[in-house]
Amino acid sequence: MSIDAPNHIDSCLLRNNCLTGGDTASNRQLTSAQKKSAESFRLEFDSLVASLGIKPLLFVTLTFAEPVPDRVGREAQCLKFRKSVLEAHFEYGFTVFDRSATGRPHYHFIAVSRSGTDFHTGFDFAAWDAGQAAERKWNKSQHTDHAAERQWRGTVAASVSSAGADLRVAWEVLQAAAERFGFGRINALPIKDAVACGLYLAKCVTNGFRDDHPDDRGVRRVRFWGSFPRRVCLKFQRVTERSTRWRGKVAFCAHVLGFRDFDDFARCFGPRWFIYLKGIIRLVPNRVADASILSPHLPLQLIEEYRSRIEKIETELLDRVERFGRPMQSVR
Repeated sequence: MSIDAPNHIDSCLLRNNCLTGGDTASNRQLTSAQKKSAESFRLEFDSLVASLGIKPLLFVTLTFAEPVPDRVGREAQCLKFRKSVLEAHFEYGFTVFDRSATGRPHYHFIAVSRSGTDFHTGFDFAAWDAGQAAERKWNKSQHTDHAAERQWRGTVAASVSSAGADLRVAWEVLQAAAERFGFGRINALPIKDAVACGLYLAKCVTNGFRDDHPDDRGVRRVRFWGSFPRRVCLKFQRVTERSTRWRGKVAFCAHVLGFRDFDDFARCFGPRWFIYLKGIIRLVPNRVADASILSPHLPLQLIEEYRSRIEKIETELLDRVERFGRPMQSVR
């Protein structure tokens, strides 16, 4: 049986403050499927950036005007906007549903432009960031800090004037469409930091799962549209210390049974092989599991140290083959 050596990854989405209740929004634990959903989406975004770069990508945030429509209304409104505008002017992309800190629903879009379009070059991100900080200060003062207002308007104007021709055209199209479809404020910007952008969008997905707003149950957090080149699915297993050790235990059992591949378990015991063998797999000592990942031949020292346990596991495995296993000829 061939199992790779451990290759641990450092993913923000595996850390406590991202997925397991460390956020200030809620202490609700996420399921494994929800974690995988967010992480596969982030990996999809990373793959997109790796293949295209950030120049042809546009980050669009679309909000609703007052009053906010109900779930059916907002999804229909977003669908019309996507079909009539985004898919008409962009090659492909994806949509992420999110709620603000105050609970207002809105949508994020990553839209991929046609070949040769460059939204990024020349844009003054420093001026835009300064403008956003000044706007927050202006709003916090309840619109009494007029110095912050002047700074906000000045820095935003400077960033807008730095936009290239392609970005200006996109702004005109999206703003006109947002007004036509009855939306509120719309922002469309190039991507400044691809890593931060991917993590932010993935956090929108996890926060939605964690908040569990009653009006959002069953809502698709992410939708891919156009001819998006999907490269990641949910059928993956994270490489962590625990998952690596578990694979080592399965590897030891495979060595005992003479299996060469994980699929041999299903061929011998059927698709529910884990149900039949999980109790035996758990009996494999951790040190034996660690050694089995690297080689099918255990050191003599380990064999002597765990001889009674190893013999018990071997007996149990062979007994399960007799009771539940298909003929060994069908395994090969």
